[in-house]
Parts: sequence; structure tokens; C-alpha cells
Amino acid sequence: MLLAWPKRGGALPIDDRLPRLTRIPWGYGFAAWMGVWLLVAVEIGCARRAPPAAVSPSTAGTPVPVELIQRFTGTYVYVGEDEERAAVARAVDRAVEDMSFLTRGFARSALMDRAAIRESYTIFFDEAGQVSVVSPGELPEVSPPDGTPVQVVNRLGDESELTQQFIDSVLVQRGRTADGGGTTAFELQPDGETLLVHRTMESSQLSQPVKYTLTYRRR
Repeated sequence: MLLAWPKRGGALPIDDRLPRLTRIPWGYGFAAWMGVWLLVAVEIGCARRAPPAAVSPSTAGTPVPVELIQRFTGTYVYVGEDEERAAVARAVDRAVEDMSFLTRGFARSALMDRAAIRESYTIFFDEAGQVSVVSPGELPEVSPPDGTPVQVVNRLGDESELTQQFIDSVLVQRGRTADGGGTTAFELQPDGETLLVHRTMESSQLSQPVKYTLTYRRR
């Protein structure tokens, strides 16, 4: 759920957990490198399309209701159609459309990489009460389900501060760095089988946030 923009000599923080990975080969021209440098402030993450802003976060130490644990525990496989994939690309294109041609390509590539659709999500709670979100090819996202922050690293080597908590029966992930943050929200539908994953990536460098929703089905 989070990401960083490539920068000369290393990566920079981004969505709420990220810095130190992608490097620009020295073979790239100066103009190209400058284009990427202009993007280092961009933060990216994931989130619910309309997070419940009026709801106060859970108090640290508050246990998750057993019914929520039972409802959310499981593996959910992506079942979205081509239209959802196309919607992701359109959202990214709109977000970078106002950038110069020197930076647009780099920004789009970085965003599309972070917006890659995961094959599946597995959500479970361990004996210590921590919630884990796991996907193939991704590092586990593990933290207390009460909003207590932890430091995490994603598959790209990006580092960020992660929080996870239930808000209005929606499991909300937030990532945070000094530059900003993003969220991913898992909204289980009343049928208990369909999981909507709402993601938002935003930055002052983008003309508008990247927002989209993906559909998963319990395996």
C-alpha cells in the first residue's frame, strides 16, 4: 500500500512508508533525472473512496470485536473485470495529465507500479491480536488493529509508518511519511463474500488524487 519516487542515488519517502530503493541509472540524461527529482515529494498510498472522516479513530488498546475478526478473516481473490483495470489506468492518467512531458512518463510509471492490482488479499489475526494483510509477492503488513503505528517495508524497499484499524466496520490502512500519506480500505459487503478495496494515492504534485475501487471475492 505505499510507495516512493525514484531519485538519484536512492528512493525517497512517499505514501506513509517509504524511502530507499529505486535508483536512476547513470545512463539517463540530465533532463530525465531532473524530471524524476521533481517528483520525489509525491506520496502514494491506498484508501477508501470516501473515508468516514467524522468518525474518531479507535482508542489504542481497544480490542476488535470478535464478530469483525470472524467476518474479515479469510482470503479474497481479485474478480474485477477489465473495466476495473482500465479505471486504474484512467485515474493515473488524469492525475499526471498536467505534468510536463519530461516528468509525466516517470510519474505514470511510478504510479502504475504502486497501483498494481494484487492477485489476492489474506486477512487474519494472530494470537497476539495483531492484524496481518498478506498478498503474493508482497511483504506482510502487520500491526495492532487499534491504530498503533509500526514501521514497515514494502516489496520495493520503501519504508513508512503503518496504522491499521476498523472504522465503521471497515478495515482502514494508513501510511505516513514526512511528505504525506495514503490509505487502503477493505470494505466487506453484507454478503460476507465480496470485498471492495478502495485505494487513493495523492500528492500536491498531482493534478488530482488517484482513486479507484477493486472487487475481490472470498475464496
